[in-house]
Amino acid sequence: MTSRALGFACMLMSGAAMASGLPQAEQNQQALQNAARDTQAQVDRLTEQQLNQQAELERVKEEINNLSVYRDHLKRLVDDQHRELASLDSQLAGIENTRSGLVPLMYNMLSDLEQAVEGDLPLKAQQRQARLADLNQMMGRADVADAEKFRRLLEAYQIEMEYGRRLGTYRDTLVLNGQDSREAEFLHLGRLALLARSLDGREYWVWQQGQWQPATDISTSVLAQAYGIAAGHQAPSLLTLPLSQEIQ
Repeated sequence: MTSRALGFACMLMSGAAMASGLPQAEQNQQALQNAARDTQAQVDRLTEQQLNQQAELERVKEEINNLSVYRDHLKRLVDDQHRELASLDSQLAGIENTRSGLVPLMYNMLSDLEQAVEGDLPLKAQQRQARLADLNQMMGRADVADAEKFRRLLEAYQIEMEYGRRLGTYRDTLVLNGQDSREAEFLHLGRLALLARSLDGREYWVWQQGQWQPATDISTSVLAQAYGIAAGHQAPSLLTLPLSQEIQ
């Protein structure tokens, strides 16, 4: 009897112990689940952080690659600029050498032009002398570039060349015998013939042997016709005019 009672008591105690251990096991299970959830959350955060870092790394690599390409581009531009600067330096040196030879050339050109005008017919004498004076003044001006000076000299040469190609008339002062001066209408056939006519059309002169002489060897009608042709009032025709200098 006593042993049965003891066994029953043990069974009651064991059941009570098991009943008291169930809540603890549930707590432990819950704790494990919470820990697992926290661990998974941490893993997810670490994974996301790693993915973000990987994306940032790729972006940085791409930026480095773009900067490398841009650096190479800039290097090519700088190398090209260096070549351009070297070329400009060479050109500037050439310009200085050209300028050192250009200035004496221009003075020689001006001197030759003065001699040509001095030894030529007194064709548009006032205009030509005024042009030479302007050129001489221009050569001494620092505010006029050498290129412009050279252009003006070439222009003067071109004008002188045109005088020898055209038939034309103009008004100027006629000086007779070095004393008597009057307004007259001049006609030139290139540099072959230079005539003068009084404004009333009654008197004619021809430049010969370095002076003005009366044009008595040719009729006034032929001379008047020549003036009409030169002025464009008559159709061109074959004329015989006194020459002011011999044909070489």
